[in-house]
Formats: sequence, C-alpha cells, structure tokens
Amino acid sequence: SDGSERQRVHIDSLLQEQQMQLFESRVHTLKKIALTTGAVLSLASTDHADRLQDHNPGDQHG
Repeated sequence: SDGSERQRVHIDSLLQEQQMQLFESRVHTLKKIALTTGAVLSLASTDHADRLQDHNPGDQHG
C-alpha cells in the first residue's frame, strides 16, 4: 500500500499546483479587467467633461 499512498500524494500536489496556476491566472485576468475598466472610466469622465464644456450656453449657435 506504500506505492499507492505515494501516488496519491503525487496527484494531490499536482492538483494543488493546478489550482494555484488557475488562481494566479484568474487574478491576472481580474487585474487586467480592473486596469481596462479604470482606463475606460477615466476616458469616459474626461469625455463627459469635454461635452459639458461643449454645451456651454454662451457658446451655442442658434
């Protein structure tokens, strides 16, 4: 039963390694999403500010 025990430990460590890689890639994806979202949000807010300046009442041409 010594051999099977060793094999089970080996499989366990493989599974743990896989889970760690999965976790790391998920964190990486989340970071990428957060960066992208932040960039989009900052773009949107500057765009919004520009638009507010465009719609200045003194600037309107009837």
